[in-house]
Amino acid sequence: MRAAAHLAAIVLLVPQTLVLAAFAALDHLTSERTIGAFFTSALELLDLLFGWGGLAIVVAVLLLIGAGFHRKSRPIAAVCLVAFAVVSTIVLIVQLPSPRTPDTFLFFFPALLSMALSVWTIASPAPAIPR
Repeated sequence: MRAAAHLAAIVLLVPQTLVLAAFAALDHLTSERTIGAFFTSALELLDLLFGWGGLAIVVAVLLLIGAGFHRKSRPIAAVCLVAFAVVSTIVLIVQLPSPRTPDTFLFFFPALLSMALSVWTIASPAPAIPR
């Protein structure tokens, strides 16, 4: 049950993670104000994603998913999910346009649910293993 909750927490964080990655990529691409620097930044970003950086991201995600299936490492993985959800929420709230309406914050509901599942995973006692 806890492994399923961990997997559901990861799935619930996917949309917010993709939006955060898009904002970060767009911020990196438009940091220089010339078209030549834009294309140079785009090529650097593609080189990073299709090189060792992309491999490191895939390995980190797989390790985070795998850690949720082991009883001893599940609390650490849940703490990582909570920390990521909090940081990504703060970064996205700061980057939102000025007129923040209540319906804008509905986007953060899956992250809140993910944090709740992760906190439940941390706080609930682990069942005893029958011997």
